[in-house]
Amino acid sequence: MQRLFLLLVLLILASPASAQPTKTQTTLWYRLYATKPLSQKLKAGLLIEDRKYLNPWRSHIFLTELNLQRKVARQWTVGIHGTYLIFALPHDPQVRESVRMDELRTHQSITFPQIHLKKVGISLRSMVEQRWFSIEGEDRSMDSYTYTYLRLRHRLRVRIPLTKRLSCLLSDEYMIQARKDLHFRYDQNRAGVSAMVKVNDQVALELGYLHWHQRRAALRFSRHSLRTGIYLKL
Repeated sequence: MQRLFLLLVLLILASPASAQPTKTQTTLWYRLYATKPLSQKLKAGLLIEDRKYLNPWRSHIFLTELNLQRKVARQWTVGIHGTYLIFALPHDPQVRESVRMDELRTHQSITFPQIHLKKVGISLRSMVEQRWFSIEGEDRSMDSYTYTYLRLRHRLRVRIPLTKRLSCLLSDEYMIQARKDLHFRYDQNRAGVSAMVKVNDQVALELGYLHWHQRRAALRFSRHSLRTGIYLKL
C-alpha cells in the first residue's frame, strides 16, 4: 500500500515537458458546496461552481454536481458523481464571439484512508470519469450527447492545521484521458494552496490560489486562478 501511494504521488507531481506554445490566462473560481448526512456512513453533496476570466471579465465554465459518498471498510470512501457543465468556447477571453458547449460527466471515486503525520493529514483520491459532449446544432436532450473521453484523475491533498479554526490546504491533481481507443495521454495538472477557515460546525470558508496547466492539440494553457468557496454541512 505504501509503495502504491508513493507511485501515485510521483505520478501527480510529474508533468511532461513540451515545446508547444503556452497561453497564460487569469481566472476566478467561486463555489458553493453543501453536504447532507443521510446515515452514519452515507452523505449526499451538491456543488455549484462558476469560473470567470478576469481580463476581460467573461464566462469560462459553469458547473453543477450531485454526488453520493459512502464510507466502507477501514474508513475508505467510495463515491458516485454526476456533473453538468457549460463551456464558453473558444478558451480565449479576447475573442468577442463565443459559442456554448454543454457536457455531462459521470465519475466513480475512491478516497484512501488519511495518513496522519502528527497533526498533518495526507489523503489520496482516485477517480474514473466519463465525458459526454453535446452535438453541435442539436437540442439539449439526453439524445444529443455523445460519449467522447474517459479520464483518470489522481489527487493528493495535505491538510495542515494552523489554529483551532484555520487550516492550510495543499493539493495537486494529475489527469490523463483517452478517446474510445483508450490510448491515454497527459491532459492537465492542477496544483493549489488555500486557507480554510471554520466559522462554526456547519460553515467553512476557503480562499486560495490554483495553477491549472492544461494541454490541447495546438498549444498549452497556464491558468492562474483565484479560488473562493463556501462549504455547508446541512
